[in-house]
Amino acid sequence: MITTRLSYGAGEIIFNPYTVSYIIRDELNRTAITFTNGHSLEVTASPLEIKELIENETKYLCRECNQSTQG
Repeated sequence: MITTRLSYGAGEIIFNPYTVSYIIRDELNRTAITFTNGHSLEVTASPLEIKELIENETKYLCRECNQSTQG
């Protein structure tokens, strides 16, 4: 799971990387994550930071799956 701060309020969002449809940065330099269920949230992280977090988390999850199927 990935944790990042929301753009509004003091909240955080924790999400599964496999539920992300796309990440955008709009003309006002805001980053939004859109999920497979159609919901979208603005976050403080840049698209590049989110992309790196997703890549690292999915590599970790794949490694865990491979270890559990081999044991």
